[in-house]
Amino acid sequence: MSANSENSKNLIIPLEVYDQFDSFFETILEDILSLWNVEATPLFVSSYYEELIKYNVYPGKHLRAQFFILASNLVNKVDTTRVFAFAWILEIFQAASLIGDDITDNSTSRRGQKCWHLKKSVGLTAVNDMVLLENVGYALLRKYFAESPYYLTLSEILQENTLKMCIGQGLDLLASKNTDVTSFDMTLYKEIVFQKTSNFGFGVPIASALIMKGLSKTEVVERTENFTREIGLIFQIQDDFKDVFGDPNIEGKTSTDISNGKCAWPIVVALERANPTQRLTLIENYGKPNSAQVNIVKSVFAELEIKQEYQKSMALMRQNIEIIIANSPESSTGKEIVSTFGIILRKVLKIKPSFEKSAIFATLNSSNG
Repeated sequence: MSANSENSKNLIIPLEVYDQFDSFFETILEDILSLWNVEATPLFVSSYYEELIKYNVYPGKHLRAQFFILASNLVNKVDTTRVFAFAWILEIFQAASLIGDDITDNSTSRRGQKCWHLKKSVGLTAVNDMVLLENVGYALLRKYFAESPYYLTLSEILQENTLKMCIGQGLDLLASKNTDVTSFDMTLYKEIVFQKTSNFGFGVPIASALIMKGLSKTEVVERTENFTREIGLIFQIQDDFKDVFGDPNIEGKTSTDISNGKCAWPIVVALERANPTQRLTLIENYGKPNSAQVNIVKSVFAELEIKQEYQKSMALMRQNIEIIIANSPESSTGKEIVSTFGIILRKVLKIKPSFEKSAIFATLNSSNG
């Protein structure tokens, strides 16, 4: 296997490094399938679980894996087996989360293919598959890191942030079930994003790499939390914006936030900006599955110039990142952290921070393109 055309456009690590990571998938797949007693397991069972892994773990941009590899500075060093193994462990946890997301959001497609739970051979078995994948992640962690000095810390980070992700998912689901849309505000929205997206999406990959470099968990949190919060918020706002205004054929998933009544960025901003008439229209039509009502909500979004507000928000959040950069430690580790988050901003979030012009940044990133 090698980088497909989709991923080659979304690489934040060198292609040759990505190809090595990609090739390591076969080893991970063998490791996972070996967890079953081969002699006692019928072929149809092993075939099912092989498809589970190939269908849910292998596809996608593998951003969390790339964040981790990037922060590990793999271009210049180290134990590639452990680095690639942990990168795939992150993708396994992410796959488990997405299966759950798709079930609870009533989604129909993911990454350009039918959602796992909608396949005829799967159905509600997907619930068990989701739990299974998470536990497979811990089994692989034990296999590759049990003898390492940071095994316990990595395990704690995964457990703590999986819990945070579940808390965030719960906030998201309960907010969507709440028929009082007026309860949506920026405070609730940011808490959902921080728990559900920022921590596991950005914090865990970067923190894990720094811990494997010898930093303590306390040091890692102190140095990365502000970055994690802000970048996670940018990522989720962009995702929410695409759900409403993007092309499903390009995004690879169906638009469901309005019909599902999600506490998403466009509705939160719309409620802040709406006049009494517009506010009433949003309250009456948001969270309804009827396509006509979805279009009514979109028309109010257009009246409130949510697209233009999005551009303003992105500019403001870039300024916030600049402030965090200015207050970052001058140590070599501090500079590496700035470099890593800078690449994520530029290549993933398409935001070019002004600090990229500095000689330090150019030196740190010369090998990352």
